[in-house]
Amino acid sequence: MLLDSDALLTDVLLDAALVLYTVHPAVLACALFISLFVKRECHLLFFALQNSIKAC
Repeated sequence: MLLDSDALLTDVLLDAALVLYTVHPAVLACALFISLFVKRECHLLFFALQNSIKAC
């Protein structure tokens, strides 16, 4: 399930990036940086929650 949602998220981000690139390449760079940062933070939050559940 997690892999499917990651693949879907990646597809959506790539589609959004393509649209933004047609508008302005600098916007694409900002959007990719933000999306990668958000994705990394979500994974860290997920692992933190998973570890705290195991501790209980």
